[in-house]
Amino acid sequence: MQGSRADSKPAPVVVGNVGVKPPEDRGVATTTVIESTSDSRILLCYMPVMVYWISFMIMFTGGDEEIMCLAIPAAIIGFIISLAILGLEVLKGFMFHIGISVVFSGVGLVLGESLEDFIDDVFEGFLLLIVMFCAILPIYLHYRQKHVQALGAAYATPICMFIIMFGILIGVLGW
Repeated sequence: MQGSRADSKPAPVVVGNVGVKPPEDRGVATTTVIESTSDSRILLCYMPVMVYWISFMIMFTGGDEEIMCLAIPAAIIGFIISLAILGLEVLKGFMFHIGISVVFSGVGLVLGESLEDFIDDVFEGFLLLIVMFCAILPIYLHYRQKHVQALGAAYATPICMFIIMFGILIGVLGW
């Protein structure tokens, strides 16, 4: 049986990279598969965060305070569900944002006396500054294509606001 290729080894095929040469040793080429998270799953996990912030704005503009009794448990349940659906990357973003806020709370603690005059001048805009400062990390993580970690950081934003405000409060009052 001349021309039988049953005993020969097949040539490796590289999938997805046009123009890439096969390995010289005719071995198996390695490929990397990157798992992408479905946008619809992340969007559904963002809904409790949106409910929380809409409720916060309603409460902050003079609305009913009892609305937060529904918004806070919704955010907690949404965080637990997002952990179950998307895994520990959500927790990684959550803890990273908490860690950064603890550092900035320490800065507020140290600079509390000098921040006292600034807080007196812009008291009504102070909460807005804290919210905007805490919203930077989720936006940055989305920019870096780390959407699941950004979701965890978005869930941590309300807690980070309170951590930073508590550190500044202790610094200003001098406890």
